[in-house]
Amino acid sequence: MKKLYSALEKTYSIHILVNLYDVEGKITAKDLMTKIGCFSNVTFNERLDDLKEVNLIDYEKRPTVKDGKIIGGGRTKWIWLTSKGRKVAEKLLEIKKIMEEKEN
Repeated sequence: MKKLYSALEKTYSIHILVNLYDVEGKITAKDLMTKIGCFSNVTFNERLDDLKEVNLIDYEKRPTVKDGKIIGGGRTKWIWLTSKGRKVAEKLLEIKKIMEEKEN
């Protein structure tokens, strides 16, 4: 349980989960980094590894394809929520909604 809390407490973890919740299927690492406003590849990849280790996300690397052709030697990282990650993201969004409610 400690690893799970630790993974969620780290910078960008919650942003990654709630932003993946809105994605149908998979998103590239580059697009997700842009979406959450992360500019450090090292931090971002560490966070992905942390979240994958506690089974909240998964990812795979595939050859980079443009116009139906494999380009360069690069590999594109595709990321998605696991079913457990989707449940956690739903709860985080519920918490966000409560936090945004105005007090009477």
